[in-house]
Amino acid sequence: MTCKNGGTCVPFSVDDPSCNIGQIGSTCCQCPPNFTGLRCEQEVDFCSSNPCKTNGRCLSDKSGYRCQCYEGYMGENCEGNDKKKHFTKLIFDLLICLRT
Repeated sequence: MTCKNGGTCVPFSVDDPSCNIGQIGSTCCQCPPNFTGLRCEQEVDFCSSNPCKTNGRCLSDKSGYRCQCYEGYMGENCEGNDKKKHFTKLIFDLLICLRT
């Protein structure tokens, strides 16, 4: 069996979790974290589950994902609302409006 994308050919064992379910034969491909499939031919899209909350933008790379949060939101998945920052900006905008 020829593994792609840096996958490693290993002896198949039903007790070995490194082999994908459904692989049959004497060997299987152990894929790097960003690839899947019988021969590691499919790249994993870490953003496919929509992990970023509040319409944050998900950026997928070889080792996982990161979220770009809208202003006023924070956290690994944009799950936190930075109310103090949002309130401070609101007051600042109001003061500018009153001065003009």
